Amino acid sequence: LEQRVGVYSLARFFPEFWGEPERPGREARTFETLISLYRQGRYAAGAEWIRALAPNAAAAKALPAAVAVHGARHLVAAGFPEDALALLPSGPPREAGLRGLHHEVGARAALARGDAETATVDLDLAERAYGEAHDLLGDSRVANLRALLAKRRGDAAAAEACFQQAIEAARAGGDAYHEAMAWMNLALLDYDQGRWSRCQQAYREAFAREQAVDQPQLSCKLRENWINLLLYLGKTEEAEARCYELLKISLHAGYREQQAAALNVLAQIARQRGELARQLALLEQALSILDPAQHPQWYFQCRHDRGLLQYEAQKYAAAQLDAEAALEIAERRSQPAWLAMARLLLGRVLRDRPRTDLDGAARALNLAHHAAWELGIRPLLWEIDWERGRLARRRQERERACNYFLSARRQLEALLPELPPALQQSYLRDRKLERIAEEIRAAAEDGKPATQLPAEDGPKKD
Repeated sequence: LEQRVGVYSLARFFPEFWGEPERPGREARTFETLISLYRQGRYAAGAEWIRALAPNAAAAKALPAAVAVHGARHLVAAGFPEDALALLPSGPPREAGLRGLHHEVGARAALARGDAETATVDLDLAERAYGEAHDLLGDSRVANLRALLAKRRGDAAAAEACFQQAIEAARAGGDAYHEAMAWMNLALLDYDQGRWSRCQQAYREAFAREQAVDQPQLSCKLRENWINLLLYLGKTEEAEARCYELLKISLHAGYREQQAAALNVLAQIARQRGELARQLALLEQALSILDPAQHPQWYFQCRHDRGLLQYEAQKYAAAQLDAEAALEIAERRSQPAWLAMARLLLGRVLRDRPRTDLDGAARALNLAHHAAWELGIRPLLWEIDWERGRLARRRQERERACNYFLSARRQLEALLPELPPALQQSYLRDRKLERIAEEIRAAAEDGKPATQLPAEDGPKKD
């Protein structure tokens, strides 16, 4: 089967499923095909397969429970949570392991829709069922999903504990794939927390286990995330080389999301080198292969990055379209970090476009600050206060502007020593602290002392 298959190719490669009466073994072969495709990471192929088997509600209802649940598993992994929920049997299966998977798929679909409450309920039921079935790999997946929920609500300690549980359960079950996935997700948490040494060690653990697994999806996701770390640490040449390696693997496997990830990083590298036309071309190439429903993460990132590029080129109408599209994805997926990024960009555009909307800019920037504060995203917090200070100056609110600029300076001074050396140099090269100092002096020109208002730590509401 190719990455995307239709009825014609299914009939060609699996003729026994088409135009023939029921016969013993058909259900088993269908089930085995879905299992095999999932283990290969070929979720889109599995989704097309199950759609061909159940093209309407009546056919879906007639499917055996095991086939329906595993088909729904493919659908949610391929980015179709609503279709997955529609395919799941109305009542959970009686067999404990399959019942656990039924609730796990429901939790994944709820997570994709941004419904944390339903996801938590389904994870509780999945954990109970996997416990009855003594399914250690199911336990590992549930712990991994609990960690992602904790991470989404900003509870890093709970997320770390759950990722460790996922690693231990996978190790006890003797499954390198599940263990590698948990190590990779722990590395991403360490990345978000600025724990660079721990992050690199977690990636080394993940790569060590990936070697024992023939799973292109894992190989692509692992390299995708590793490349972002390399870029952040300033290892640009190595990141670029890894991008082309990722492109080769993902093109061969037909993974459009990882192709877009590689193109996005190459666009970031082009930006660093001042090759803005190449950056725009790479972002548009990435967007051309993405579906916002199936690939929300990289669609969001590429729309955001293109919007930022357009904003800096003073193409405000185009920038606003991209910022609003990115914000729509973030709201639909209930991703606080994405919301902070999209609202920061939108606030800048509304403030600086020819027909300004200063009230709209204030709302966007204040909401961005609230989301970043809740998650503790320090690289965003100082920048949002910097932009709010610039907005306050536009509104001739001198004291408020000084307050924001002082807050931005304090946060950036605290952040700089904790950044990787290459990123520190980038901040110093861009004279970020000097630019804040210049704004403080300019805002204080009316004679009012810059320290009259204390710097605020919590989110502000204008």
